[in-house]
Amino acid sequence: MNESRIGVALLAAGGRSMITRFLFAGSARIELAALYDPDHAVAETRRRELGFPEARICGSCQEALAVPGVEWAMVFSPNCFHAEQIVASFEAGKHVFCEKPVAMEVKETVAIMEAAAAHKVLFQVGFNRRFDHNFRRIRETVAS
Repeated sequence: MNESRIGVALLAAGGRSMITRFLFAGSARIELAALYDPDHAVAETRRRELGFPEARICGSCQEALAVPGVEWAMVFSPNCFHAEQIVASFEAGKHVFCEKPVAMEVKETVAIMEAAAAHKVLFQVGFNRRFDHNFRRIRETVAS
């Protein structure tokens, strides 16, 4: 990976992770470096769809976070795994983008925020459905 590039690890490569196509299309500096999904075929499909044939498909979250050049983890796993994967990412020194919800319980959210502060990393929570055309249509219908 080129030094001027920002490496990303996708943690879960299912449907929600397809939102990253806008990220990768928007900047030549951002590069998919690693993917982890319990279903290898899903990871392979996402890697092909996103156009990063050199991205490493990993057998665990920890393996993906350890791939050289990874600076950011993008968490798209089922909600019940968010807290575990976010904290693991922080402990590995990675910045994190996570689709909402952050966690399933308040105590997990507190632990996430404490870990982010302790490791001095960036943390972003996405509200991507807000911009989904189906949700916009529903909002417009309800408002009319």
